[in-house]
Amino acid sequence: MRKIISVVTIIILLVILMTGCNFFKSDEQLIEERIEAFLDAYNSGDLDGVLECLDSRTRTTIESAIGITEAFTGGVEVSDVFGISIGTMSEGDILTVDIQEIKINDERATVEVLASYKDAAAGFSEPAVFTMKKEDRDWYIKNFEDK
Repeated sequence: MRKIISVVTIIILLVILMTGCNFFKSDEQLIEERIEAFLDAYNSGDLDGVLECLDSRTRTTIESAIGITEAFTGGVEVSDVFGISIGTMSEGDILTVDIQEIKINDERATVEVLASYKDAAAGFSEPAVFTMKKEDRDWYIKNFEDK
């Protein structure tokens, strides 16, 4: 009977550890992972993926704006929604960021980056800032703007 209880306890602990991995990550790691998820979604044109990276209030606001815009125009692209004026992305276009500094203040953070955009014709780099908000032990993007 003790062996069964020990095995069950070990299994429960392993499940808790595997599902609670974010608990052991630093705020900086969580912020970097969220920005990476945003870039992956943005570069692949995954609007739902981009929205999942946003804080709840920003997500709700943008989803409402998307609904109104779609009613008038019939469609919305990722680059139309997030305020990054790079036009329509096509295969080979890519947005990258090089994180310069992360400043955390309780439930808010600013992440200074060097944002680079490259397409078939040209490319540019400029300083930009992600404003992040902490919700339920994870970080989400509130805003992304030129510095």
